[in-house]
Parts: sequence; structure tokens; C-alpha cells
Amino acid sequence: METWLVADRAALAKIFGPKLNEAKLPPEGKSLETKTKASIFSALKTSTKHTPAGEYGKGAHSFKVLAEVSPDKLREVSWAARFLVEMGAT
Repeated sequence: METWLVADRAALAKIFGPKLNEAKLPPEGKSLETKTKASIFSALKTSTKHTPAGEYGKGAHSFKVLAEVSPDKLREVSWAARFLVEMGAT
């Protein structure tokens, strides 16, 4: 799920605000799926460390960000695109 969150920087910025350090996040696009779960999680924690919402936490932030993620951004990530097709959200 964290890979899907990183796919939409606008959703992250909406929850974490202007102090989100996007430079600490991996590049957007299909290459996100080549990153390990641990590296994505670490990037989220590092990039959000100094935000008003605080450092990223799975339970504290994940579903708030996911609610803001654009389906169009998810379609840029192949496994997420497949999930959307299977769920009938094409």
C-alpha cells in the first residue's frame, strides 16, 4: 500500500503539508514497484519527519493518504492498475 501512496505526491502533500520533503521519495512511475517495501516505508518516514502531521506511521496516516490517492496516479503503477481493472474501476 505504501507504494501506492508514494505514487501520488499531491495526496501526500495534502495530508503532510508543505514541509513534505519530496526529494527523499523515490521517483514516481512504474519503477516504484522495483523498490522494496522497507525502502518505501523508510522514504515515507524520512520525507515526512519534519511535517506538521508528524513522521509517517502506518496506522496514523496510511488510510488518510489512501483516501486522497488519485486512481489516475495508481494506473501508472502496474500492479495497482491491475487491481483497479479487477475491481471494475477502469
